[in-house]
Amino acid sequence: VVLGRFYSGSVLRRSWPAERFSILRDTYDQSSIMRSCGLAVVSYGVTALECLACGLPTIAISMSDDHEASARALAERGVLLSLGQPTGIDTIYLGRIILALICNSKERRKLSIAARETIDGRGVERVAVKIMELVGI
Repeated sequence: VVLGRFYSGSVLRRSWPAERFSILRDTYDQSSIMRSCGLAVVSYGVTALECLACGLPTIAISMSDDHEASARALAERGVLLSLGQPTGIDTIYLGRIILALICNSKERRKLSIAARETIDGRGVERVAVKIMELVGI
């Protein structure tokens, strides 16, 4: 479990068995951690996009309507699994989704390939080319 610098809750420290999970805080090498994982469950946003750039099969939970729309668009392309906003998710359902993906290596591989193809790190280059085309350079 990776927690960001500004996470102030104590739920994880109280309820997760230390022998089964490691809790990392305020890490500086996210990509290495992501590349060492087989699956991510994240709050949709930049972290989700970083997971996708690393080719990490990702389950996204959205904290706002705009994030939910973006995550849904990627899910429709087969890039990640989007569970919507947390109000509609219970822990049993989440556990079933995670377990189903853990047990399905073919689906994880498909998500990984789609993620790398979609978030390839060359977006800025494509935008620059488009701008140059529009201004006639």
